[in-house]
Amino acid sequence: GGEGVGYQAPAAIGAALANKKHGRLTVCIQPDGDLMIANGCLWTAAHYKIPILMLMHNNRCYHQEIMHVQRMAAIHDRPQATARIGTEIAAPAVDFAKVAQGMGVWAEGPISDPAALGPAIRRALAVVKQGKPALIDEVPAGRMHLDGRVLVAEGEGLAKDRRGMAFAGLLVVALVVDRKGRIAAPPTVLGEG
Repeated sequence: GGEGVGYQAPAAIGAALANKKHGRLTVCIQPDGDLMIANGCLWTAAHYKIPILMLMHNNRCYHQEIMHVQRMAAIHDRPQATARIGTEIAAPAVDFAKVAQGMGVWAEGPISDPAALGPAIRRALAVVKQGKPALIDEVPAGRMHLDGRVLVAEGEGLAKDRRGMAFAGLLVVALVVDRKGRIAAPPTVLGEG
């Protein structure tokens, strides 16, 4: 991924605009830090009635940056407890559903219960199929944190880097779904962190 921070949401909305004339639904797994940079694009999607389903990956931080700061602190034998300063999106946590609603986008969340996610996505898809944008603000359970001087990984999809340190790989993929809910085109990798 050579894109800059704040690229994904506007790019996904542009893809959704292009897909609109073909009757395809566009689904975007949207990182929270990225949307913090360019949330005005939500207004554009609402104003021009661009059908897109944005699934917020709201881990409440610029997570890749936190992992990098933690890794550098460990390498240089410095305190890792300060890694969240300036990289965490908390106190207050951003309610992206309210942000989206304020821009005219149908939204639901924040959702932290995995059992509630499926029904919320179905409601959002009904809105998108009407030709409007929708956003689901999902707060994942899998996080990484420091426990003293040990990096602790929680959740699925964990891998190890060359030094054997655990990290949560994030693969950002855009899916194009037809009106019947079938994947209409090969997934597009928008970024990897």
